[in-house]
Amino acid sequence: MASDGLDGFRLEVLGAEEPEPGRAIVHCRCHGRGRATGLALDAAVWTVYRIRDEKAVSVRDHPTRDDALAHIGS
Repeated sequence: MASDGLDGFRLEVLGAEEPEPGRAIVHCRCHGRGRATGLALDAAVWTVYRIRDEKAVSVRDHPTRDDALAHIGS
């Protein structure tokens, strides 16, 4: 998620799992406030990391855990 247009942007990690080797799902809650609108952001996101040689080689956000798992194919 881009945080350029947000004040006080922060990610709160709520959990993590490794559904299969080389794949990780991190559940986060995003917080912030829009600079232009003043609207509050409070959203959950599940991020899938593909890991190779101890480095993230791809990162993709999903709105639900089920979507994240479907992306992996679990």
